[in-house]
Amino acid sequence: MPWGPDKNEIGVRQKLATKLNFLETLAMSCYVWTEPWLTPVLDSTNNKVYTELLAVDEYTADNKELENTNLATLYRDFMTARMVDMMEEGLNTANLMVQNLDTSFITAASVATGAGDDGISELTALQKAFNTLVTQFELKSTSEHVCSKSITLSWTKLDSAKRDLGDEICELPTTTTSSSSTSRATTTTTTTAAPSPDPTAQVVIALAEDASSLTPFSWQFFDVAIGATLEACDGTGEIFAPNDEDSDGYPYPDGDWTLGFNVDGMSGCSYSGTSDGPGTLTCPALSAPVQCQTAGNKDTVYCYGVDVTSITPMVVCLW
Repeated sequence: MPWGPDKNEIGVRQKLATKLNFLETLAMSCYVWTEPWLTPVLDSTNNKVYTELLAVDEYTADNKELENTNLATLYRDFMTARMVDMMEEGLNTANLMVQNLDTSFITAASVATGAGDDGISELTALQKAFNTLVTQFELKSTSEHVCSKSITLSWTKLDSAKRDLGDEICELPTTTTSSSSTSRATTTTTTTAAPSPDPTAQVVIALAEDASSLTPFSWQFFDVAIGATLEACDGTGEIFAPNDEDSDGYPYPDGDWTLGFNVDGMSGCSYSGTSDGPGTLTCPALSAPVQCQTAGNKDTVYCYGVDVTSITPMVVCLW
């Protein structure tokens, strides 16, 4: 099986990335379900249902013509067991996936080595993402594993006022939490050197690759101030032209694109070029098109999140 995608096979690299994606989604799910801020959200709805069922049980208990079904008790027992089963299933699945990835990285090493330096770099990046997941969520710990935590519901009978529809008991808490607050994303930067004569502005064009995507390759355009650092992993790059070529076979952007962001304060700028070499950047406020050039720094950086994305600067337009 090849390291990278082939016409008939997705490749070892993408299989590893897909497994990592699944493991991170599973770990994040366990994390969210056991966060303290979520319990009041669950209770706000759960206790309302529980209270209404208690009312039904009280009514049936006082009516000799109706069977006392004990719905509230049945519901409480079901939900309590459901929370336990859900977390246990997550723990078992996460443990199996960690074991699978440990083995997969060992068997993938020879395939990545056969793909040369790029394969080794990509394997290293994937291993780093895996190790970050394991550390962040304690995925190899028996006591601290993110999926070994429990969910405890309050089972509180609400008073009649709070049982009314529209009461504040049904509102979500004001505390906001998002998955980005615990993202494993590692900020990675690269700097583009400025040539002589001294330019005043630049656009950097990089080739991005997400091995787990159906269209893994795309071009990203960045407006970077001279002397500033290119934050390749902050999501600000404008994405164009997904393509199935890799950085070796497709070194330059091939197409005509109008940029959707201001470049050095100018709007309506566009890039035009072919895969044979750097193209030109045209802005209405500039007196002449800018001839772009091959990026001086082509060091690939890796962005770690739900997926692992590699970003390689290929072209820079300076003026």
